[in-house]
Amino acid sequence: MSLFTIARIYLLISFLLLGCSNKMGFSPLTKQEAKTINSWQISPVFPCGIYILKGRLIESDGLYKIILREKTPTQLEFVLLGGSLDQRFSRLNTNVVVKVYNPALIEDRSNPSVYVKEYLQYEPEVPDYEIKEKKACKLSGEFVTPR
Repeated sequence: MSLFTIARIYLLISFLLLGCSNKMGFSPLTKQEAKTINSWQISPVFPCGIYILKGRLIESDGLYKIILREKTPTQLEFVLLGGSLDQRFSRLNTNVVVKVYNPALIEDRSNPSVYVKEYLQYEPEVPDYEIKEKKACKLSGEFVTPR
């Protein structure tokens, strides 16, 4: 038996042993690993619900936006609707944490809009975004303007 054949058999056995082991990368992803991968994809999907967003509050083209993961390949922007003008102006061009309501499924980056529920105390360890409560996709009564 040639040295080349022995090396091929050794590699095959090593691959089979490692592939059958749960300690290597062949085991299914844990829920946390899957959540992390989903959150860092280029355009994550945002189902309807209440979210906590952390980012930089800016004004651009007359719209107030929060930028998540600023200056990274996975940067996200949300147009902020509603909320207190005083709080918005006092936090402009700073890092903020804001609780928002998303009334419609967001699947792409074409100016997604969310409604401000409240501004929270800024804490660096807060994730970029986190869903707090899933809700039905419809505009909540608290954000509808009376006629």
